[in-house]
Amino acid sequence: MLITINTIIAAVAAAAACAAVYFAWRTVRETQVARREAEVDRKAAEVDRKHADADRQLAERDRQLAHAARQRAEEDRKQEERDRQRRRIERVGELVEEVFSAADSGSGTMRAYHNARNRLSQALVGLRAELPQCVAIQTMHQLEPARSAAALARIEVEKALQLLHETETRNG
Repeated sequence: MLITINTIIAAVAAAAACAAVYFAWRTVRETQVARREAEVDRKAAEVDRKHADADRQLAERDRQLAHAARQRAEEDRKQEERDRQRRRIERVGELVEEVFSAADSGSGTMRAYHNARNRLSQALVGLRAELPQCVAIQTMHQLEPARSAAALARIEVEKALQLLHETETRNG
């Protein structure tokens, strides 16, 4: 009977050992599967990080390009404004020449002078502060003082154009 109990205990112990080996084997398999899944997840996370870094770099590049485009647009706007200003001052210069010619004592008539003076008045809108000598022509009602004022206005227009040119040269 002792042998039978020992045999039963040995059989139970063997069955327990087999069960322990089986569960240990299952645990090892599950651990291996979990490691593989963790490795796949790690690689996917690394790929995601690389994509996120690439997206950040692209976004930064886009921001830089947008900033450069805004700067170019601002420079273009300023250049266009300088060009408009130059054309307006050149137009005033042409009209000052007309006033000078119309006021010339040898060929001047009051009607031609008044017409030239009126056109000059229209061209001076927005430029009065910059060209006070040109504005002064409009107060002249006699041809000789108008001719003298136009001579001074010629110099003023020339200086204004020179100053504008220097500004353009400095700003590139």
